[in-house]
Amino acid sequence: MTASSHRVQGLANDEVPADWPAISGREIAWLRGRFPQLEGADAALWHSPRPLSAAALVEGAA
Repeated sequence: MTASSHRVQGLANDEVPADWPAISGREIAWLRGRFPQLEGADAALWHSPRPLSAAALVEGAA
């Protein structure tokens, strides 16, 4: 993974850099093609700490 501000809780209850990527705009675009409710969404406002979950909050044009 390249350097980023994506940080997660470590095993020692400390904040550490993640060794997996956050949900990307490319993945959101893929979902947008399948869920019309995501029209206009291009970035995650929040995302869960992968790899345990791949949830995200995105804002579409409502």
